[in-house]
Amino acid sequence: MKKFCPNCGKPLKDGAAFCPNCGAKITQNTAPKTPQSAPQQMPTRSVQRKPVQHKPMSKKNKIIWSIVAAFAVIFIGLYIFGNQYYSRDHQIARIVNAVKSSNSDLSKYVIADDSNVKITAESVEPYKKLLNTEKSDKLQSNLTDENSVTNGELVENGKYFLLFPKYQLKVQTYQPKVTTNHADSVLYINGDKSGKFLDDSDNNYYNKENRLLAGKYTFLVKSKISGRDLQASSTVDVSKGDIDMGIETQTFMVKSIPDANIFINDKKIGTVGQDGKVTFENYPITKNMDFYVTTKVGKKDLPSTTIHNFGEAVSDNYNGSSDQVDTSDDDVVVTPEWPGMISDDDAKSLFQDTFDDPDSDDFVNGSSNTTYKDITKMEKGFDDNDDISNVDYEVEVESITPAADETSKVDYKVTYKFDHDDYTNTQVMEYKGATVKKDGDKYKIDYLGNGKLISSKKTDNDD
Repeated sequence: MKKFCPNCGKPLKDGAAFCPNCGAKITQNTAPKTPQSAPQQMPTRSVQRKPVQHKPMSKKNKIIWSIVAAFAVIFIGLYIFGNQYYSRDHQIARIVNAVKSSNSDLSKYVIADDSNVKITAESVEPYKKLLNTEKSDKLQSNLTDENSVTNGELVENGKYFLLFPKYQLKVQTYQPKVTTNHADSVLYINGDKSGKFLDDSDNNYYNKENRLLAGKYTFLVKSKISGRDLQASSTVDVSKGDIDMGIETQTFMVKSIPDANIFINDKKIGTVGQDGKVTFENYPITKNMDFYVTTKVGKKDLPSTTIHNFGEAVSDNYNGSSDQVDTSDDDVVVTPEWPGMISDDDAKSLFQDTFDDPDSDDFVNGSSNTTYKDITKMEKGFDDNDDISNVDYEVEVESITPAADETSKVDYKVTYKFDHDDYTNTQVMEYKGATVKKDGDKYKIDYLGNGKLISSKKTDNDD
């Protein structure tokens, strides 16, 4: 900092003892440093703390808290398990399993839309049979995505252990009116006697049933007609409306495979004779009857296509048409068919065309089929034989039987006529066990069968 003379006010140089202007003596003021006093220390007083002593837990309290902890762990574990076990998807899976398993009781998963209907394992069986016509994955998806199945819906009905939602099938109920045309008839439902019919009018009699769960039931009517005890049964879906159990009698013939068993409403009524036919005289019929026959294929029974409303199809008053029932003549003839089985006419045409001019498109696996190669080789041999001027073939189908997987077994004969210059040689070959498979809308030969020569005749052309 610049200093000035206290006498004249002129500036001074640093450290000057006298003012160069006026000669005044300059005094250097240096203030002595004041020593800092040391901070005072307060006297300290030592404090001794007594250690805290915890009272040990009693044995009784330890047991109580252990039990509480164990129950808490168990409850949490059970809740996690229950939340999974009683989830909606798992409950649906158990319902579907109960439907598909013959040993499972579906009744615990079912409630009725009418609280007066009693739910038991026996009462839900018709509904179980109805649902069994659907595939498991379809049942599962319908319940999961749409909350519904045939004649039923998935509903939440209460809780399991007051915690988890309880899902059940709420099934529709029906009160069918069953009618017949004979007085003093008695009605049975699934083997249980229901009661007598009441007089309606115009010789009609009815029985108004209690409400039944949806499903297929077997209704049996027993009557006495012209001194004869007759009965007729029908297996009916009760959701379809009123049920006509009027009893008529009809005579009909069944033409089918020898020893085939004949069924109406799943009950065997007879067997086809060795000649391939059997006649039923004055058989009691109703409209709601399902007809089919079965034949043995290996160790299994192969059923024919079911003729629904069979009683109506064979009735004298029937105006419709059926490929399996012929009522054009006075006699009623029933000729059952099997899925994929070739008809006599189609078989004759297929084999006739094959012998006349083999086509690989008519064989399973086409030109690589072994029997296709055999027949083309055989006919090429005939063509290359200079001694044969012409060959004619005539096919006659002897029998057709069904096999598994839309396959038919065909036995047939082929008459070969070999024209030579001076004579004609006629040979008859019998082929057993030929197989034909249905491929879309077309039938194809898988195997031509085992051939056996059964006759040969030489005729001079002059004759």
